[in-house]
Amino acid sequence: MASLYFHKNQARIQFESTEGKRATLYLGKVSEKDAKSFLSYFDELLSAVKTNRAPSAQIIIWSEGLSSPLQDKLANHGLISIHPKWTLEECLEKYLQVKKGLKERTLTNIRVCIKRVIAFFGKGIRLSQITEDKCKQFKSDLETRYSQATVSQTIKKVKGLFLFALKSKAIQSNPFQGIPAGKESNMDRQFFVSSELAARVLEACPDRQWKIIFGLARIGGLRVPSEIIPLRWTDIDFDNKQFLVTSPKTEHHVNGENRWVPLFPELEELLREELQAPDRHPVFVIHLYRDSTQNLRTQFLRILRRAMVQPWPKPFGNLRASRATELRNFFPAHDVNLWLGHSQVIASRHYLTAQKDFWESAKVLPTMKREAGNAKSNVKGSVNNVKSNAASERQMLPDVTQTHQRNEVRQPLASDGNSGQSFKIPPTRFELVS
Repeated sequence: MASLYFHKNQARIQFESTEGKRATLYLGKVSEKDAKSFLSYFDELLSAVKTNRAPSAQIIIWSEGLSSPLQDKLANHGLISIHPKWTLEECLEKYLQVKKGLKERTLTNIRVCIKRVIAFFGKGIRLSQITEDKCKQFKSDLETRYSQATVSQTIKKVKGLFLFALKSKAIQSNPFQGIPAGKESNMDRQFFVSSELAARVLEACPDRQWKIIFGLARIGGLRVPSEIIPLRWTDIDFDNKQFLVTSPKTEHHVNGENRWVPLFPELEELLREELQAPDRHPVFVIHLYRDSTQNLRTQFLRILRRAMVQPWPKPFGNLRASRATELRNFFPAHDVNLWLGHSQVIASRHYLTAQKDFWESAKVLPTMKREAGNAKSNVKGSVNNVKSNAASERQMLPDVTQTHQRNEVRQPLASDGNSGQSFKIPPTRFELVS
């Protein structure tokens, strides 16, 4: 153990160093109470270093709170390492500088998530003062105010920040490491927008541009606004019934910068109407709502009220999810995933929803062969009836199978790992015939 001595109000601690030599640590002019408190922490720190174990969180917080001269003295004896004393805000700014290559929307999401941490812990708090227990309290607070998906996203973003701080040696351990983020998918927010409901909303759209925005989301399955804004007239191949989608969200994946989508008949009708209009834009399909300050979601909610429709969760996201679910009823998973630009894992987690038609059919459709002979024919007849009824309900679903085969548009199934499959792709751009 170390020993505490006083001489003319000057305190010093004598101890055996990690090298086995006698050493002295001068504290300077301090009160006896403060000196004894320092000695108790010092003894525990010295014991941890000599036994080659990590100091407790309490000791780490204590050492981080010391004055710079005292920290330098402890560091000179090899008892601590000097770490930058970053606050949460300082760490966020340094983190954003490293991440400046990301898209502005992603950076904004990071800022929002970290601001929640700052609001909970306080602006001036240092990273070293945040313990795992406090992190658990932070997550519990989030769960009382936000959805499960928001909590998960926040924890994941904060973990990334503290991992950066750990690699920068601003902290000795990540207090969020043992905090589970949880699932980002929320079944309560999934909603299937039926073809009948979509027809009502389409009728309530105030102009051609909004009809196309809605059509691209519900019929084409595009992301709003990131995939509709870049769409040009030269991306649309009316002759071969297909169009090219540029996807900023997936461009960092292999072959994810763009994809070909079948030009479904209902969508083609909307696009041709706009193309023939004298006031259409010569380059972009969507030209009235390109300003990033325009809130498409707010305007879309007004359209839903005009259509006398109760707004559903994730207004645009559930349009895309509804189309994914709808197409999966008729086409193989890998084709639908390729058209809509997502993997099977993402589709299952965020897009596919259960439909009432199939639920009702399951109550009356035999699914097991209980006896030979007529049982097989009965099942076959029931299946045909279910398919016929389901087909009559899906008015918005086009017959694109023959078009897809006729034009020989085959792409590598990157989402299913078949990247080596042969494929034939049309040119990147098509000249617009006016």
